[in-house]
Amino acid sequence: MYFFTPSKVKDVVNLIVNIVYVSVFTVLVKQEGLGFQEYGLYWPKNYEKHIFTAILFAFVHFLVTVFLAGTLIGFQVSPSIPSSSVPLKIIVTLIIALAGESIFRGYIQRNLEGAYGFPLALSLSSLMFSLHRFPLPLIGSFHLVYEFGKVISLFLMATFLGFFFKRTMNLIGPVTFHAVVLLLHHLTPLAAVKTEYTLLFDVIAYIFLIILLNVVVVKES
Repeated sequence: MYFFTPSKVKDVVNLIVNIVYVSVFTVLVKQEGLGFQEYGLYWPKNYEKHIFTAILFAFVHFLVTVFLAGTLIGFQVSPSIPSSSVPLKIIVTLIIALAGESIFRGYIQRNLEGAYGFPLALSLSSLMFSLHRFPLPLIGSFHLVYEFGKVISLFLMATFLGFFFKRTMNLIGPVTFHAVVLLLHHLTPLAAVKTEYTLLFDVIAYIFLIILLNVVVVKES
């Protein structure tokens, strides 16, 4: 009777939409006559290192934006705790991460970089990534300041992921980081209280992660 809860319906819709995104990416790659490796989709020999590093980065982000922020400005019950099944949430999150990184880092950023250089490619692909997640302004559920903050947070995330992809020339790390950050966000029962200072912790986290990325990750040629 309660099998098709609103949360499960939302997850299934997200799953279908992002499978379509991955399919579109696949068609575009095939039409250009290039292999997936050209877009960063392949298993490198040291893939375990890429995955471990990305998970470490995701937990650093979590510690700054949830634990540190919550300690300083207070905690609240997370509004993102899933009411649908956890396995379904994990599958959907992995597909969302794969679709987002394949399209915005692997395809868009790579092609824009070839035409306009890395700084502009990074800026444009990050902006497109953040805007494509911007929700439609539904009456009674749209809060401009809060949603604008989410867009800025997504832009910061995309900028870091763009540097990550540029550094490794592989999408294993960005996909893993993206997925783990989303899973921690959805599965952690506590979150930092939303205030005007919340976004500051995102800024601190991603600046630190970009510095850390350049220190611990060897640049691929």
